[in-house]
Amino acid sequence: MTATVDILRDLHRIHAQLTDLRARLERCPKQLDAAQTRLVQAESAHELQKSDIQRLVLASKEQELLLGEREARVETLRGKLKECSSNKEYQTLNDEITAINEIVSSISDEILQQYDNLEIEQSTLDSLHSEIDISQSSLTETESRIVLEESTLTTEIARIELQLKSAENDLPHDYRGEYGRMTEARGAEGLAEVADNCCGTCFQQITLQMESELRIGKMVQCKSCAAILYSAQ
Repeated sequence: MTATVDILRDLHRIHAQLTDLRARLERCPKQLDAAQTRLVQAESAHELQKSDIQRLVLASKEQELLLGEREARVETLRGKLKECSSNKEYQTLNDEITAINEIVSSISDEILQQYDNLEIEQSTLDSLHSEIDISQSSLTETESRIVLEESTLTTEIARIELQLKSAENDLPHDYRGEYGRMTEARGAEGLAEVADNCCGTCFQQITLQMESELRIGKMVQCKSCAAILYSAQ
């Protein structure tokens, strides 16, 4: 009975180890995908920011062109002031000049604001460019680390699987069918240590009869989760 308990405990430990190693191996591609996604997002954000800056530059140039046209119009009107033949004509031209100058002042303010915005947006673009460099470096580092980690984990899993097969050969024949079914379906959770009269997998309390059967070396399964039970040390 003691030998069987030791075998089950050893098998449970090996299955738990394999579960952990396989989970770590499964996470490797996900880590690589995350690093690649980060780089793609950084590049997309950089391109979007570049497009925004290009639109701002174009808008600024259009405003500067409009400003130049208005200033040229003011100069033309000022030239006509000297040719006015009446006060009414003079006043009309002067009013138009005043109105255009107000527009010129507004356009100038808008252009200055756009210059300020461009400085801010350019600073953001520089930061996004740095983020691309960081993301690319992180991806390169992750690729190298994942290659090594996958190789190490694959080798370790193969080694532990050999340990598992060796340990399974020691399992009593009357356990093997149910053991194979449970561990195939649930891995380490197909086995459970009994502690404080409770199943270590689902924590359901075992009955006195189950406890007695465990003591005499019979195969006992949890009535709640069906895990094969073994006594604690």
